[in-house]
Amino acid sequence: MSVALSGRLPAEWEPQSGIMLTWPRQDGDFARAGIDPLRDAETSLLKIAALASRQQRVLLIVEDQAMAARLRILIDEAGGSAGKIDFIEAPADDIWTRDHGPVAIIKEDRPLLLNFRFDGWGNRFPAHRDNAINQVVHAAGGFGNAEMLTVDQVLEGGAIESDGAGTLITTRRWLRRCCADSKQRRNNINIISQLFDIKHFITINNGEILGDDTAGHVDMLVRFADPGTLLYQSCEERNDPNFQSLQALAGELRGLRRLDGQSFALHPLPFPGNIGDAHGNRLPASYANFLLCGRQVLVPGFGVPADDEAREIISRCFPDRRAVSIDCLPLIAQGGGLHCAAMQLPAGLLN
Repeated sequence: MSVALSGRLPAEWEPQSGIMLTWPRQDGDFARAGIDPLRDAETSLLKIAALASRQQRVLLIVEDQAMAARLRILIDEAGGSAGKIDFIEAPADDIWTRDHGPVAIIKEDRPLLLNFRFDGWGNRFPAHRDNAINQVVHAAGGFGNAEMLTVDQVLEGGAIESDGAGTLITTRRWLRRCCADSKQRRNNINIISQLFDIKHFITINNGEILGDDTAGHVDMLVRFADPGTLLYQSCEERNDPNFQSLQALAGELRGLRRLDGQSFALHPLPFPGNIGDAHGNRLPASYANFLLCGRQVLVPGFGVPADDEAREIISRCFPDRRAVSIDCLPLIAQGGGLHCAAMQLPAGLLN
């Protein structure tokens, strides 16, 4: 595919036809962790699917028809609408649809899907089956009649954040992970800028959430609420290992400028605290990993007092949406999060 092709990368708050989810498999990462982690992850994803299906379609990748039949019943019982779920059978390694799903651009007022290469975040995890999902779904008609082009370049949806108006944010940690040297990084930036018609490319140098398997995804750190407003994960606990990095992130964001030269309005999100697993491993808890879905904003919850404050701050930034907390402890236990588990699909894409 020629990089001469380009289209606008829409913001997540723009009209959607639905979201794409990948259900955990019986031989996947959550199942290998044990029956309880698998069951708990399914409970979290079930709530996401039920809430989403009340207002829009859900494209749900499943292991087989037996799983689809079971989920139809569970989604209806959870208050969702199974009639708005499109089930597609496809092999998968894990549930992180944000990173193996397609990235949609708008070209000539129509959505065009870009199928980037997914390598398991630098070949750290199996990704062969995940990397084939989009082709399987497209061949099955799961994306309607939308065209999909394959791009032989590593890019995960969680690594980029768009305001829909030509500004994109990513992180230097992610660029360094994908590119061996500065020349490759510059080339990567140029390709992304051309594909997404980016006029203002922002690279964040600071910020790290311990336990994050993605090695630098921006959706754990900084998110747009509108083209002039940023929400970001903060930390005021001096003794926490994340403190210095997130303080440096806050300082960097204060110095950022928009395309028009104006500064951004900044909204720090409260720090959820030291959340770990039963073995003492730090888990990647971040309120920046929220998901826009229909007329809702789904907010990560970790069972701590800061959950309510985070939901209130995010709700104020999206006043036309209902803010709903999702228990994300089962998801972060495997290194991902709420936003990581879903990919929005723009209006005009699903049947």
